Amino acid sequence: MKNRTKLFLVTITAIFSFFIFNNNFDERVELLNQKSELGSKDNPIKRAQYEFRMLANPTTGEIPKNIRRKEIEFAKSILSVRENLLNKGTPTIQALNFQSRGPVNRGGRVRALGIDVRSTSSSSVIIAAGVSGGIWRSTNNGSSWTQTSLPSQINSATCI
Repeated sequence: MKNRTKLFLVTITAIFSFFIFNNNFDERVELLNQKSELGSKDNPIKRAQYEFRMLANPTTGEIPKNIRRKEIEFAKSILSVRENLLNKGTPTIQALNFQSRGPVNRGGRVRALGIDVRSTSSSSVIIAAGVSGGIWRSTNNGSSWTQTSLPSQINSATCI
């Protein structure tokens, strides 16, 4: 009698476990199939169009002629400058004089800086973005700054 009860409990447990794990297995297989379908939707034509847009001149819409040759020449010039520095020995270090331009009433690190190169006057517009201080604007070469981001906004910026 005890053996039959044990056998019955083991059989019930096995059948119950089979249904539970079988349903989860089907769901997992379905998720894997969905992921593989997403990966198969890559479009090589759109990829080529994207790469063309990245290389094309924004003004003319064409890729510059001999771009590969120009890239190689530029890379060689970088290497030659580096070799010249290494051959000279220790490069001389020049003293740099920095002048703090602000903003000084907020803590944080400036992560991005933008200068309006279109400005023709003696005062150019400078935009600074801080990690915790928000975005600031100066219209007088950094003598004074105004915060352009609102205090109610998330004031963390890492690029402009």
